[in-house]
Amino acid sequence: MSEAFSGRQDLPARISTLWRLLLPGIAAPGMLPRLRTSCPPEPEIPTGAFGGTAPA
Repeated sequence: MSEAFSGRQDLPARISTLWRLLLPGIAAPGMLPRLRTSCPPEPEIPTGAFGGTAPA
């Protein structure tokens, strides 16, 4: 469904929502506050070998 609606752009958010629903039923209560259920940060895109811009 994610592919049809948004080309899978929303997939990380949908998986995070799924984990927030499932984890309370499968994880020990003391572990829940330490688990990250949000989307990971966006990766940095390297700009080139020497910090310049990438060739066009």
